[in-house]
Amino acid sequence: MRSQIHFGNMTLPVPTRSLLCSLLLAICSHVSASYVVTAIPGLGSLGSVGLGLSEAGHVVGYSRVGDSDATHGFVWKSGSITDIGTLGTRDSFASAVNSSGTVVGSSGSAGFVFRDGAMTRLYGYGENSVAPQAINDNGVIVGSAYDPTSGRNVAARWTNGVLENLGVLRPEWTGFNEAQLFAVNSSGDSVGLSRVPDTVAVSTSGATLRRAFTNPSPAPLEYSIAYGINDTGMIVGQLGSSVLPYSYSFMVKDGALLFISRGAAIDVNNAGAIVGWNDEGAYLYQDGAFTDLDNLPELLTQGWTSFSAVSINDAGQIVGTARKDGRPYALLLTPVSGGVVATPPSLLLVLSALIVGIVGSVLRRQ
Repeated sequence: MRSQIHFGNMTLPVPTRSLLCSLLLAICSHVSASYVVTAIPGLGSLGSVGLGLSEAGHVVGYSRVGDSDATHGFVWKSGSITDIGTLGTRDSFASAVNSSGTVVGSSGSAGFVFRDGAMTRLYGYGENSVAPQAINDNGVIVGSAYDPTSGRNVAARWTNGVLENLGVLRPEWTGFNEAQLFAVNSSGDSVGLSRVPDTVAVSTSGATLRRAFTNPSPAPLEYSIAYGINDTGMIVGQLGSSVLPYSYSFMVKDGALLFISRGAAIDVNNAGAIVGWNDEGAYLYQDGAFTDLDNLPELLTQGWTSFSAVSINDAGQIVGTARKDGRPYALLLTPVSGGVVATPPSLLLVLSALIVGIVGSVLRRQ
């Protein structure tokens, strides 16, 4: 007697079942890429946190030093990790790194640049605090700096170490008023936030600080933050409104504001691939399809949980932090086979129709 399988109202023989399963596996194998998972152990036995990624595969973040309470920034590349030290404070953290391995970050209230094994201070207005957040491959740095004249933290850009004050969105506002930049593309355009008094996503072009997009109508936004920008000018971030029960990931593409999902979009590469978080955890969004990074087989089988993705480069590498054995570790996910991330929905429909056609053809021959 031949074995059979029930498929809806149809009963299929084993050969049909085998063919169907093979096709389904073929589709599933294209839904998400395979990744090589690299854990970055840190500077001691207490784990690490990943904050940034370069196009060349450098990873930066911070780690507890030995078994102490002190945390130091680090830079990692190809299995080698470097403690970048501090500017005389106990703690430091590395925020970003470019393809040449130049790192920016903070040591106490001071900003730093770490290059060729040496840390130097990044100055703003004298000894006042600065917070560098990003650096591009041309060495342009963005972040914030305390301006003693206005008494507020302003959006700041450094070119060859020289500070440029980009101000705040509404300098006339006398209440709590500050600005901060989080990302910069190869052209020097950057994005971040300004409080006016609501938190508003901002972008820069040249020396002009402006809103990253026009607020949607009729839903006024209570806050919006721009976290990432690519070389095409595509912006990603997070927003919320009194009429929206959740925060939402957004992207601004060709001047249009588009919603992605609940949560926040944190970074975008030049192919338009976005990483962020939603109700399911960390996600990758590309070509209209989501990949649930939290539930990648490569992570689950190795015991990793609670993955958070913070950066993606043009090679499709993703950096973030996950937990294992109760401790956080910076993780680098490197895609296999060129980083094909998702089958476009249109192709899935074609493949599904192909399956139905093959099944029907087999049934007609039974």
